[in-house]
Amino acid sequence: MNYQWFVCEPESRWLRLSRRFAPQMLPSSDDGLSITPLDAARLAARLNSPRPTVALWSLETAPQCDQILPQLRGLFAPSAASRHLHFVAVDPRLEQDARLALSAWGVLILDRPEQLAQYAALVTRFWQTAQPVAGGRGVGE
Repeated sequence: MNYQWFVCEPESRWLRLSRRFAPQMLPSSDDGLSITPLDAARLAARLNSPRPTVALWSLETAPQCDQILPQLRGLFAPSAASRHLHFVAVDPRLEQDARLALSAWGVLILDRPEQLAQYAALVTRFWQTAQPVAGGRGVGE
């Protein structure tokens, strides 16, 4: 199988971390992984794919949150949750109300880089169990 992992951020901190830790999260060493940096609009368009996807969004500043959050509400809908796993990197000082809003959307919040590696088992299970949408192309096809 060939899995996809997208990173949306203005810098490259989370992209570097993804490249370091994501390969260890594959179900099998025979699996392939594509880690791609994308801006918010391109990432949102790619999430229309039926393929299971991990998306890491960096919303670590107020302007990033203001710009991207309105676009994300529809992407984090329960219907998409079965085939997409969303991480949202936030500033550790993000207000509790904003954290609760993100949590209600079913995303995993990262406020420290080392947390990404702690989710290895969860991501591996996601890859193993996520299924493409009926009628869609399968992973790696």
